Amino acid sequence: KSNLCSKCHVPLCFALWYALNVAYNITNKWALDGVHKFVAEKTSQSSPLPFTIGCLQFGIGASYACTLWALGWRRPVPHAEELWRAATILKNSFRHNFL
Repeated sequence: KSNLCSKCHVPLCFALWYALNVAYNITNKWALDGVHKFVAEKTSQSSPLPFTIGCLQFGIGASYACTLWALGWRRPVPHAEELWRAATILKNSFRHNFL
């Protein structure tokens, strides 16, 4: 039985990820449609404001993660030297491209 569980673990994780991703996309579409209708009713603009929804989602997620780290319920991801090097390379490439 454990052999069957070990073979099904990865496909089940992919299926769960796919199902949750579909649910997230449906919810995100619902939120964007709701904002679009609200903005269209209250103003003369008809933009669905996807950037606003994205910023709200990022802000909520970041505050959630920071709260967990600050309270000690989760430890921050340890930073390896290779990650810092990669971040420095990316930072410098963005600086060269956009400045």
